[in-house]
Amino acid sequence: MNAHFYQYTAEILQHFDASDKHSLKKLVESLQVSPKTENFWIDYTQYPTIDELELFVEELQLNRFILEDIPDTYSRSKLEDFEKFLYFKINLPKVDQSSIIVSDRKCAFIIGKNYLFSLQEKPSKIFEPIQNRLNNKVGRIRQKSIDYLLVVLLDTIIDEYMDFMDYIAEEVDQLDNLILSQTTVSTKSRELLRKIETLNRKLIHLRKAIVPMRDICNQIQQLQSPLIKRENRSQFSRLQDSIKWIIEEIDGHKQVLDGLTNICFSINDQKMNEIMKVLTMVSVIFIPITFIVGVYGMNFQYMPELNQKYGYFVVWLVIISVAGGMTYYFRKKGWFKN
Repeated sequence: MNAHFYQYTAEILQHFDASDKHSLKKLVESLQVSPKTENFWIDYTQYPTIDELELFVEELQLNRFILEDIPDTYSRSKLEDFEKFLYFKINLPKVDQSSIIVSDRKCAFIIGKNYLFSLQEKPSKIFEPIQNRLNNKVGRIRQKSIDYLLVVLLDTIIDEYMDFMDYIAEEVDQLDNLILSQTTVSTKSRELLRKIETLNRKLIHLRKAIVPMRDICNQIQQLQSPLIKRENRSQFSRLQDSIKWIIEEIDGHKQVLDGLTNICFSINDQKMNEIMKVLTMVSVIFIPITFIVGVYGMNFQYMPELNQKYGYFVVWLVIISVAGGMTYYFRKKGWFKN
């Protein structure tokens, strides 16, 4: 079953399964004749078919705009006020077995005077805790109006984003400790930079997903729609504060990752400088030796040292003295130290 239908009051809860179009039509018709004290939550774990959407539009007198927008997986997150109902779409996070990622799957919401549709693009169990709370009469959902249920659903989605931030924070701390503990570049430097870039992209994707949700909560809070009760408007302000915290955490982690990237490059530059220093010292030691050998390699006939009995050994003594003296000087200066 890809849909759950809940009809509830403070005392009574009914859970339906619309297995065919006929039974679905009966359920939708019951929304119109039900007393004001009854609330309906229709949760689709996968987008309904066009026929089902047509039925909702016809029976509940919804705007036909949603027929085109709900199945459109490329549409941007938005809030539309149609007076009799509110419609908006947001992005959902996805928990993967290996890591937490922000996916492009959407979730559409339609809220009327006593009904709420939640239509997920792809199957997930994100709202299962809310269903359990309804079934077991936990919390105040069944005592409150339908817009309070909307607050709880959005709060659940935000909690998933916070779980994502916990994962990101742990990954950033591990990278931070690993990189700052290095005094020289390691063979895993390229892998570390790849991890940093992967986390950066996840944060960018997360920010693009969460910012429209903040805007929608702000718009709902400012709406003068009777569909949102006054006592619940402050709840949307609380949701905004949670989203602002997530955005601030995203920006903070991005700055840390940028700093870690600079540290990696600085370590690489430092190692390169050390290598260049060694090469420079070797070059400086061998330049005068090369000069001496070059001079005595010219083989002119009247070079005075050519006829000396110990000339060869004297030249070697000079070469060793120059090399040893410069090596001693560099060591005394501490240039051979790491």
